[in-house]
Amino acid sequence: VAEVETLKGKDPENYQRKAATKLLAVVHKVIEEHITVNPSSPAFRHGKSLGSGKNKDWSRVKFGAGRYRLFFRYSEKDKVIILGWMNDENTLRTYGKKTDAYTVFSKMLKRGHPPADWETLTRETEETH
Repeated sequence: VAEVETLKGKDPENYQRKAATKLLAVVHKVIEEHITVNPSSPAFRHGKSLGSGKNKDWSRVKFGAGRYRLFFRYSEKDKVIILGWMNDENTLRTYGKKTDAYTVFSKMLKRGHPPADWETLTRETEETH
């Protein structure tokens, strides 16, 4: 978002043609038209790509020719969706690479950021927004 705002400030007439602006538009569309419509969709399950156990609570949506992943958690009971992390051009989906989106996010989860338990995750989310 910050990058697109900077682009808009520098070039208000042409910023919409930039890759970052187009990616942000796709992300917004994915959130509004897919995740919020049915966060429990089987299409968002990651199988064992993040390992098994506590990471199964995370979901992901694929987009951008299958190279981008946006990881999220949701609570049907609380009617809340929390966006956890989205990979960037340095962590595109590349099977077997250290920079693969699933590999990077799995390491983040092992370090506890974002947190595994729902209560801590929601509290940290509320504190940052």
